[in-house]
Amino acid sequence: MCSLLSVVVCAVTGYGFARFNFKGKSILFAVVIMQIIVPPQITVIPLYLQWAFFKCAGLVKLVAATGASTFLGIPIKTEGTNSYISLINHSIVMYAPAIFANGIKSGLYILIFRQFFKGLPKELEDAAYLDGCGPFKTFIRIMVPNAASSFLTVFLFAIVWYWNDYYVSSMYFTKANTISLKIDGIANIISMYLTGEVGVASDYIVWMEAACLLAITPIVIMYIFLQKYFTEGIARAGLAN
Repeated sequence: MCSLLSVVVCAVTGYGFARFNFKGKSILFAVVIMQIIVPPQITVIPLYLQWAFFKCAGLVKLVAATGASTFLGIPIKTEGTNSYISLINHSIVMYAPAIFANGIKSGLYILIFRQFFKGLPKELEDAAYLDGCGPFKTFIRIMVPNAASSFLTVFLFAIVWYWNDYYVSSMYFTKANTISLKIDGIANIISMYLTGEVGVASDYIVWMEAACLLAITPIVIMYIFLQKYFTEGIARAGLAN
């Protein structure tokens, strides 16, 4: 779901950067580039604090003042005059960044779409406008069909990075049973299964290799069938070199 959200939002954002001129465009695109350059380790602590003590621009405090004990179904916590909710272990911590083009590697996805849309002939849009299409309809009916390879490329990137992510997931979830988090602690899991104790088993290497093989199999199968379109999308986006 996060991959799909990232593809849709980043496509619209990339199209905006490629085809429209607006105030602050250069500054906003610099922010996109910073998303690529700045490692997630720099932002993970403030993001964690944001989700762990989420106040929603004061709305949680207003709701708490009415005597309510929950906000959007999540228990409200109060410390002194501060009221907040904790979104740790809630799926919104992954969905919200994807919706606002700030998910895992979203900066790169926006750049790919921007490069691709800049390479399309301007005459395609002009013809659509003459036929009565607005910007949104032009994007849906003209740009999206022509950008199928780029959509597939970005979707594969998003699937792989979200599938393999354990760093961001481990920061926000303490009870998640994702593939990557289980692989990260597979040594202890196998040791517990074989001996009942952590860190005792000495012959778990083969078991770990089998677990890793199972984890990458869906991605490998996907890439085998979509390799042609993936390579084409990279080339057409101008990032092959």
